[in-house]
Amino acid sequence: MLLEVPGVGTFPFARPAPYRHHQTFVMQPAASHQAPDPGPPIAETGTPDSRRRPELAALILAGGQSRRMGRDKAWLPCAGQPLLARQIALARQLAPGEVLVSGRVGTDYREFGCTVVYDRHPDAGPLAGIVAGLEAACAPLVLTLAVDLPHLTLALLDELVGRSGNGVGVVPRLHGQPEPLVAVYPARAAPVAAAMLDRQERTARAFAERCRQAGLVTFHDLPPAWQRAFHNWNSPGV
Repeated sequence: MLLEVPGVGTFPFARPAPYRHHQTFVMQPAASHQAPDPGPPIAETGTPDSRRRPELAALILAGGQSRRMGRDKAWLPCAGQPLLARQIALARQLAPGEVLVSGRVGTDYREFGCTVVYDRHPDAGPLAGIVAGLEAACAPLVLTLAVDLPHLTLALLDELVGRSGNGVGVVPRLHGQPEPLVAVYPARAAPVAAAMLDRQERTARAFAERCRQAGLVTFHDLPPAWQRAFHNWNSPGV
């Protein structure tokens, strides 16, 4: 079966073997960082096998260079835990069949117990992490969330997952603008992202639009009350 994307081309659904590695994480000391209160820490809870959702994977985008921050944002303290730990714990509350981390080469994530994937397109931004995760995922739908969004809530993620299904994901829009780094994508969208990166097209919003045109995702408009959930930590002192 082929996937035709307007303005991009036609692609087979078969996915290449991903570059993936299973690790667990070693905690690193965190420097002081002041930011709006993200609320209490999110506790890890075990998920019974009967509640697992094999049709859903979760992908944490944590492979960025963090140049404006000056250090790896994944390890910034957030309510007593690293941002990455918070996002993994949040994603696991949705009981996905697997949790993947798009990580940085040379960083030890072993104690997280997640599959770690690495970009095949260096310095290509979050879209490179998205394609790595989509190619590696065993599930047909992949909940994708950026590591630097400390105000994301379970309610928002649960709403997005609930609006996905039958191989079609969902991208939220806020004030008319897609928010492609907190979205559900079908794994079969990987060739679309890969083709864009091959042409040096690196904008995640353009990827979301291409997916919408191809019927791979729908856009879901959020009320302004959700704006705080998309407040990110990009530089010291935010």
